[in-house]
Amino acid sequence: MKQIQLVRISFDGYGCCNVQNATPMEPNDAKAFKAMMKAQMLDQSLLETIVKKTIAANKALLWEDALARYDLL
Repeated sequence: MKQIQLVRISFDGYGCCNVQNATPMEPNDAKAFKAMMKAQMLDQSLLETIVKKTIAANKALLWEDALARYDLL
């Protein structure tokens, strides 16, 4: 199974942060994410959890001030 990893993230007022060598999404999260995309039915609560976990796993690669501003630390 191919891994999913963060490559770019945009923060209003900060612009786009390109990310290199990000930690991949956890396998179960990747599976759930792919299933939602395939079904074209998003579970907002689950998607929010997955996105926040992925951001947390890669916070050292992201802009700390933007993460703080959007309460993602």
